[in-house]
Amino acid sequence: MNIIVDLVNKTAYQGMDVDGLRAALEKHAIEGALDFAALASTLPYQQNAPSPGLLQRVPTSRGNESDLTLEELFTVIHWIALQEDINYPIANGKAGRKMSYYRYAEALHGVKHGTPTIEEMVPRTQFKGYPPALLHGQGMNYDFTHHIQ
Repeated sequence: MNIIVDLVNKTAYQGMDVDGLRAALEKHAIEGALDFAALASTLPYQQNAPSPGLLQRVPTSRGNESDLTLEELFTVIHWIALQEDINYPIANGKAGRKMSYYRYAEALHGVKHGTPTIEEMVPRTQFKGYPPALLHGQGMNYDFTHHIQ
């Protein structure tokens, strides 16, 4: 959930290009490594902590008091992806790290298109049991996840 808040903060509130951040997420998902100096120059934004208004939209906002740098953001995403692979191995037919990238892509789609909202996204990150269904009917494109090995 904290990553979703950070993605929404960077794009909807601090002016980072949604499509550029989505492209960086897709590259990270497939290739794993990013040039953070180049990324910072191609994805400028006003770095500020999430506003109280944004945090009020999230059921629990603990952990979202500051804005992560791009390097911090992608480092956390990397470790979350590894944990997902341990818990839900792709080799065993599970979604593994694809699950977290589904949620990140959905959050950015919500910023750009208005749905899903952050209020709808948070419960999708906190599911128990089976993961939530993908949002194909809302125009979501998950094609990049087919390249995650």
